[in-house]
Amino acid sequence: ALLSNLLYMFPDGRTVERHASTRFIAGANTRGTGAVAGYTARNRLDAATLDRFACIELTYDWRMTETLALGQSSIPAQQWQPATYADKGKAAAAWSTWVQKVAASTKGSVLISPRALMSGVRAIHASIPPAEVADALVFKLVSTDTRKNIVTACGEFNPEAA
Repeated sequence: ALLSNLLYMFPDGRTVERHASTRFIAGANTRGTGAVAGYTARNRLDAATLDRFACIELTYDWRMTETLALGQSSIPAQQWQPATYADKGKAAAAWSTWVQKVAASTKGSVLISPRALMSGVRAIHASIPPAEVADALVFKLVSTDTRKNIVTACGEFNPEAA
């Protein structure tokens, strides 16, 4: 409830609205789908838990590691670029249509719930690039083959499609 809702009721009866700048971040060595090479004791998380998170793969930053290891004073920056949607309302409608099409085409074999649709709309309004939205919310737990099948059946998410 803390991750999903915008209002929180505390044991003393107070209801508090989440601050607009609040962000939750959790880290793991796997995607939550069980053991993988090197992390053999990882347990599979249930779908309700996994569905509450967008998954963003973080890889080693070898440039930063080298800079720190060599005692250099500055780390070369790579600036993230926000998306520029011509019409965020149109992009959000396209997301809604695409997510529902993917859910229908996968027939429950891929974890896609209303949360993916709602979180995607918020991500679009926050100027997250379309490929990042799709990766974090729809393709987050699928194999390469499943991803190819989804793209073949439904196309890539296109924010200008609505």
